[in-house]
Amino acid sequence: MDDTSKRTESHQGPVAARRTPLIVGAAAGATILLAWVGYRAYDAAATPARPPIQGGTPEQLIGYIVNPRGLSRLPLFEQDRFLQEWKKHYAGADEQRALKAYLEKAPEESRAAVRDVMYRIGRRQFFENARQYMRIKDDPGQAYQFLMERIRQTASDTAWMRGHGDPTRDLSSVMAVGLPRNPEDLTKLIVSDTTPEERVLGEQYINALKHVREQERKRGGAQVPTISQP
Repeated sequence: MDDTSKRTESHQGPVAARRTPLIVGAAAGATILLAWVGYRAYDAAATPARPPIQGGTPEQLIGYIVNPRGLSRLPLFEQDRFLQEWKKHYAGADEQRALKAYLEKAPEESRAAVRDVMYRIGRRQFFENARQYMRIKDDPGQAYQFLMERIRQTASDTAWMRGHGDPTRDLSSVMAVGLPRNPEDLTKLIVSDTTPEERVLGEQYINALKHVREQERKRGGAQVPTISQP
């Protein structure tokens, strides 16, 4: 074998050695890319379209709320906004009766899913409010106003859930199955279902709410919403 052939073979050895891992790496990268593309395609196909609040049926809206790839995939502020618009839409008497009729006919697992989603979101909002209170508690005026707003909102949500006293619109029996119907008892459940650190935070917030209610009742109680009736 001449010197030229020897030099060619000596160069081919390192080149081939380098080429093999490159080929393997490229193949692995292509496999990962294909898997990622496949997952994204599956995820897009499995994710339900966000139904319109106006014009959406109870089945569509409830289905979106309880679907793990539906409401819970939205950013938190969009989840809250969706539920606010949803409650506003179902504030009308006829709409609320239609929602109740659908839930009464729905399978038990569907009602349980609604309960679980509402509880999870309510729990998250409770601790968000508790943390907000802790940030502003050293400003008495701002803290008092914030707490009164929360009291009024709780009263409004409770009235909505109970159909504003109309049994034909009362959703509590189908949307809050297994949960306390008294908002104060529900709050206690939320605080008990948490970490020791969050429990301390929640109890401070609850005590602040109680203090505001007591202060307003001493002033005459006219502006304190009643939320403790079962």
